[in-house]
Amino acid sequence: MLRKCCRDAQTSLEDGRQINIKAGENLAWYGGASHFDENLFPRANEFIFDRFLNKKAESVPGYMPFGGGKSICPGRFFARYEIKTCVAMLLRYMEYQFKDVKIVPKQKLTRVGVGIAPPDHDVPIVYRYRVCSH
Repeated sequence: MLRKCCRDAQTSLEDGRQINIKAGENLAWYGGASHFDENLFPRANEFIFDRFLNKKAESVPGYMPFGGGKSICPGRFFARYEIKTCVAMLLRYMEYQFKDVKIVPKQKLTRVGVGIAPPDHDVPIVYRYRVCSH
């Protein structure tokens, strides 16, 4: 998300360094960073399938999967529909099992801010088509 600084400002980093920002400078902010903030989402680095089950995503502070404000993605509704449809089809017609997972992967941080971050190492799975009766 890009914004222009309206007035001179200063902010502190976790290591104590100070960053000065001048009025008129452009800032880039990675909205997904809040998705891994333990203060907003307990156990933020764990996949919890029902984390938002009884909540609207828009009502959860810090949850911004498609940006926000004036620059919010206009295709977000279509993207959500496509993702849900794809996941439903994969779960309906395929069976999956992890193969020898000893270490849960972390996010590969080299792609932060440009879509879905891949895992830092391969996660082998075994899959097969379900036998479906209609």
